[in-house]
Amino acid sequence: MASSQQSNYQHNLEVLNRLKRGDRVRFDRGFYSHWGIHIGRGKIVHLAGRGNDGINANLHVGYSFSIAGIQFSKAEICIEDFWSVVSNSKAYIDNSLDSKLEAYDPFTVVNNATQRLGEVGYNLIYSNCEHFVNWCRYGKCKSDQVENAVTGLGIAVAAGATAGLIYGLVKFFGTEEKEKKSKKSEKTLQYY
Repeated sequence: MASSQQSNYQHNLEVLNRLKRGDRVRFDRGFYSHWGIHIGRGKIVHLAGRGNDGINANLHVGYSFSIAGIQFSKAEICIEDFWSVVSNSKAYIDNSLDSKLEAYDPFTVVNNATQRLGEVGYNLIYSNCEHFVNWCRYGKCKSDQVENAVTGLGIAVAAGATAGLIYGLVKFFGTEEKEKKSKKSEKTLQYY
């Protein structure tokens, strides 16, 4: 086993040994994070597409997702072994929202997760794996990943609009200033 794989394995084994029923588990996939709820005995309930999960998932006819309200097939809420979900990534116990939101007791979190087993449906913006785990633990469907992406997009659009405005103003006033200097130079040359 390569040293980074061994390191990931050790890290994930430590996480697995510390997991408690009802914990939110974040699986770092690089570009995004996948989320699940630990229900005990190394089992994770999560919203997943078969063969893959999240935004880069392979489409499969048996699972559903939507874009702009149009339903497509992709994901189902299922139970899987921790090691199947973690795959080659690193897992983290992430109950960070506990400081902002009131968490349900572990029994309720596990019950919320398991009562939705078999549900099919996915929407990147409104119903992804992070929405699911937050609903299970806090009763709130929210996704920091989506909120951060939307905020980042808004900032990028605002920055682009500001840059365009500044460019336009500089171009407009810079051209006007050049014309004044040019006319002044012409008048000066007429006197000689």
